[in-house]
This record gives sequence, structure tokens and C-alpha cells, in this order.
Amino acid sequence: MNHRMVKMHQAKILQTAGKKQREIAETLGVSDRMVRYYLSTKAHRTERTRSSLLDPYREYITEQINESPHMNLVLLKEQLEKLGYQGSMTILRVRAVPR
Repeated sequence: MNHRMVKMHQAKILQTAGKKQREIAETLGVSDRMVRYYLSTKAHRTERTRSSLLDPYREYITEQINESPHMNLVLLKEQLEKLGYQGSMTILRVRAVPR
């Protein structure tokens, strides 16, 4: 859990305990505006998972990389394009290659 999430959780607990916004801000060492943000519904939105152009090809990419760990990405992209992949090399570099 990151620092901001911890502060948000602490602010909710203090609010439930009946503390006012100013008291919460003093306790957490943040501004009143930050406490207002922590307690708002905007701050608690969950991140949407985005689909990728690579999703339909994940299994194929994994098989190819397992067979040849040092596979040339240009060749992999060409193979994927034959299967219908229309994404860029950048997405392939960033998302397909395990780090």
C-alpha cells in the first residue's frame, strides 16, 4: 500500500471516530484541502484495467519467448502481423518482453 493510500485510510478512520477535517489535517500533517480530497469519492476510485492490442496474442508471445528467449522482436512482430496484430513495436517492447 503506498503512502497516499495509508493517509487516505487513516483519514477515514479519524473521520469515523468523529474528528473534524482540521483535526484530521493536523494529525496527518497535511492541508485541509488534502483531507477533503482523501475523504472524497474521487480519491477512492479504482483503476480501470485497460485492454491491450497484445491481449489476443499473449499465449503465442509467451510460447515464442519460451522457445527462444533471445528472439528478435522485429521477427516476432512480423509473425504477429501475419496473425492480424496491428499494434506498434513500442507496445511489443514494453509489454511483451518480461523484465
